Amino acid sequence: MNATTLRCPQCHSALKPAPGSSDDVDRLCCEGCGRDWPVRFGIPDLRANGVVDPYLTIDEDIRAAGRLFERADRGGFEDALAAYYETNARVSPAQARRFIAGTLAAEERSRAVLSAWIGPGGLSGDLTFVDAGCGTGPLLVAAYRPAVRLVGIDVGLRWLVLAAARLRERGVPAELACAGAEQLPLPARSVDILGSESLLENVPSASAALGDAARVLRDGGILCLTTANRRSLGPDPHVGLPMGGWLPDRVVGAWATRHGMVPPSRHLLTAGELKSLLAAASFTGVRIAPPPVVEAQVRNAPAPLRAAVAAYGTLARLAPGRAFLTAFGPLLLAVARRAPAGQALPRPGA
Repeated sequence: MNATTLRCPQCHSALKPAPGSSDDVDRLCCEGCGRDWPVRFGIPDLRANGVVDPYLTIDEDIRAAGRLFERADRGGFEDALAAYYETNARVSPAQARRFIAGTLAAEERSRAVLSAWIGPGGLSGDLTFVDAGCGTGPLLVAAYRPAVRLVGIDVGLRWLVLAAARLRERGVPAELACAGAEQLPLPARSVDILGSESLLENVPSASAALGDAARVLRDGGILCLTTANRRSLGPDPHVGLPMGGWLPDRVVGAWATRHGMVPPSRHLLTAGELKSLLAAASFTGVRIAPPPVVEAQVRNAPAPLRAAVAAYGTLARLAPGRAFLTAFGPLLLAVARRAPAGQALPRPGA
């Protein structure tokens, strides 16, 4: 998929290169509604009205992306990633270390998650794979096959600049676009597989994001996702507070502020809530399970955490353990199919 086959996120009409502008910014023009969309750092910025980053304004995001673009050009992906957190006063050093370690371990984790979604053989054949909420692109690296068309979409331009640097270093061709998950800049019924890691808890409306995923997937197309579990008995996925998902957001936010962290902006789901949302969005054959944990995620971690991960692995190999982890583990893994038009769907919770 190339840039000219992206669609306007507002009316879903085709986009074409726009004539030169006075500000020397490349643009794409919608053939339907006529709106122009800027192309920043080689990435179409298709954030429609109302699409916002939960942590930065669009102007702040563009400035951060510009700094990262220059740093990645000089020092590469890992150097730019470290520089972003070194100069980010909103993120504590402890948070920064955790975020960087998680980002660097993400490719190995994404390969394991993709195997759990699709099977050990991975993707094959002539198909289109979209990563919604792609962040710095680890899932795109894991999904790469010569015949697979890769598209990465994220609301944060700064993350896409880092994704472009990661993909260049790995030799992975992919089309990147800055847009919201609730307004994907893609044609209807054009995607074979749509994957997302840690997206649903971070969008303003999980139901809207799942509804647009259903719009762009072909009949029978596969949706694969992971999302944080609201009923997790472990540390909060964003700030590390034990059992943070059980607590009101204001309590988690106050705790984060007291510890010098950015209060999270998220909407965590239980397994039951996720199943109901998927059924309401025209998905069927839903499978929800605990995702795998890989060595890279706990490398250099404290001994208690490594012991907890070993116990997680043991539980995940047993049916009762998998049921327990689905109810109370840190993450949920879900796979579902887009129901063909007109097919009767089960009632939520059925």
